[in-house]
Order: sequence, then structure tokens, then C-alpha cells
Amino acid sequence: MKNVENSEYNINNLINEYKKNIYFENSNYRIYGKPILGENILIEYFGKLVDNVAIENVINNNIFIYYGFGGLWQKKNHIEMEYYNQNKKDSFFVEIPIIDKNSLYFCFMDANNNWDLNETSSYFIEVEDKTCDLSRTESQALEIEKNTSLFEKYKEIFCSNWYKLLEKIGNLFRKNL
Repeated sequence: MKNVENSEYNINNLINEYKKNIYFENSNYRIYGKPILGENILIEYFGKLVDNVAIENVINNNIFIYYGFGGLWQKKNHIEMEYYNQNKKDSFFVEIPIIDKNSLYFCFMDANNNWDLNETSSYFIEVEDKTCDLSRTESQALEIEKNTSLFEKYKEIFCSNWYKLLEKIGNLFRKNL
């Protein structure tokens, strides 16, 4: 598998890194990691395209994920997925960067031009945007000022920003491990 930076890495290490954090699962795919703007997720595909391939030929058969953000598939891309077999179960993995706050839409295709489009409606997941919206924060501060004492106002602003800062530090720390 080629990750988004096109550098080599071990699929087993990547799966071990994500496997404790299953976000969503159905009969066709599993998503590891919460889809948050600026983060990566890992998608494991084991749907009908994998079932269509004989086990002895699955290694030679490529499966691709096509994806984009929002209903019009902005920032679209396609990536070849990496074959993986654990306990005689075939699947394909790919790591996807969440680069837009709109929903992530995706589908799968094999080397024989067979598609898994989720019955023509594509698969999708909602993306969470945890970036700080300063205009919203300022308007919230004005609302607080109108309705609370000076002490309560500053306490609420400080705590809100403090938790956001701690969350960002934690994310940076996890990325650098």
C-alpha cells in the first residue's frame, strides 16, 4: 500500500496502531480512527469485490478506493489499497487523510473494472471539524458577558479554550509518537 506521502511503511504496524479504535463497521468495510479534519483514518475493505476474487488470485488483483469530500466529490482522489490476510480472511487497507470538513464519500473498484458503489449511492461518513471558529467563540463570549457575572464569564472562556488547547497538544503528541 502506498500511504498519502508515498513512503513505505509496514501494514501490520499501521493496523496495530489503529485496530483498537474502530469507528464504524458494516458487512463491507471497517473504519479505524474517528474522521476528524486534519487527521487520518484507516479503511479496511472486505466487501463483494474481495469475495469475487479467488483466494489464490487475490494478491495479484488490485483494489482501489475512489473518494472525495461533499456531495460533489471535491478534492477527489483514488489510491490503490494494500492486500492483507489475517486468519485466512482477505481484505484491503488504505489510509486516507481527512482534508475537508464535508462528508467523505467513497467507493471501491477492482482491476477488472468491477465497482462496489453501495447500490449506486456510494458510501459516506460524516467528518468532524474540531478547528477553533474564532467568530463563534467571540459571539459566545458576548452572550456570556450579557448573562453572567464577570468571574463566571472569564472562567467559562478560559475553561473552553484550555480544553481545546489540551486536545490539540494531545493530538500533536500522538502524531509524533
